Amino acid sequence: MKNILIFITTSFLIYSCKEVKDNNFKIEKTNIEVTTLKDPSYCNNIENTIGIVVVNKESLKDEDQLNILNEDLSTFRKISNANGEYQISSFKCLSVNDSIYSVLIEGETKYILRDKELLHLQKWDEHVLNNIFSIGIDLEENPIREIIEGKPILSKTSNNYRIFPVKIKGNWMKVKYQDYNNERIIEGWVKWRNEKCIFVEIFYFA
Repeated sequence: MKNILIFITTSFLIYSCKEVKDNNFKIEKTNIEVTTLKDPSYCNNIENTIGIVVVNKESLKDEDQLNILNEDLSTFRKISNANGEYQISSFKCLSVNDSIYSVLIEGETKYILRDKELLHLQKWDEHVLNNIFSIGIDLEENPIREIIEGKPILSKTSNNYRIFPVKIKGNWMKVKYQDYNNERIIEGWVKWRNEKCIFVEIFYFA
């Protein structure tokens, strides 16, 4: 009797395995189209920069003068506060050590001696949120979106508007669009940068 049960059990297992083998599910490959947002064509190149060197306007004096140096430490240019040049002076920073900033000016590497009272280094997101008046965006290429990578909610502008940065989350910026023709205000998200470019224009004055 025991041998009969073993035979029946073995036969059932063999048959079950054969049935599973013969009835394997066929998984068909499905091509899933993934939509990737294209980066805007406008590019303010920030590749290899660590931030931006800005002037501390609260410490400005009329007699202050900023010397921009060549690699041999000869003077490349002098910027004076007397004519208001400091007010618009900022420099893409490539590196910094205890005594000097390496900055990018007109496509060339120049140097500025560190002055803790007059100059300080800001990260790009800090600078855009705290030091500018408004930004410019090509909304046809880079529309304002409801959420990050979400559907566009605004892709055209009026002839009288401003766009203000609100906050930053990685490569995305929450902005406020204000239309002065009809007092309409829209808030949403735009892609403002990647590793190489800033996609928005920076305006320091109204």
